[in-house]
Amino acid sequence: MADTIRQVDYFYVQVPHKTGEGAKVLRTLKDANVNLLAFSGFPAGRRAQLDFIPADAATFKSVAKANKWKMAGPKRGFVIQGDDRVGAIADLVGKLPEQHRWLRSVLRGHYRYYGLPSNWHALDGFYDEVRRGWFRALRRRSQRRLTWDRFNQWLVHFPLPRAGIFHTREALAC
Repeated sequence: MADTIRQVDYFYVQVPHKTGEGAKVLRTLKDANVNLLAFSGFPAGRRAQLDFIPADAATFKSVAKANKWKMAGPKRGFVIQGDDRVGAIADLVGKLPEQHRWLRSVLRGHYRYYGLPSNWHALDGFYDEVRRGWFRALRRRSQRRLTWDRFNQWLVHFPLPRAGIFHTREALAC
């Protein structure tokens, strides 16, 4: 099975740290047909925190409201689903920085080879095409459609080098 990454809403509820409290909450969710993608519970002082990642956030919220649970959220997170293997998350998380490093080296090499003053428009056009190609590649692999606004936010963290002039006419005249 291919790995899928999706953005999810998650919630947490504080319950008394007593035997059976978590099971009671899970039983209530089961009776209401709430599908959970993930669940986690741990003690937090005299209380216990139960973290939920529901498949349908609206259904979960309506059940929580009906049972008068003090719920925190929704908060945003990511769920990675796929085959269970060693290093699965490291492989997925490392892909974007690897692509960024490779694209930076491609752009720098192109600018150094073709960086003439008369070639400025072609260099700038190549930058635009690389940027557009990376956007399309990232958009294809995402289940949620990547927008240009989000992609431009990524470019703040993973900037691509802009076109530069590396050769002058005098240096080429030799």
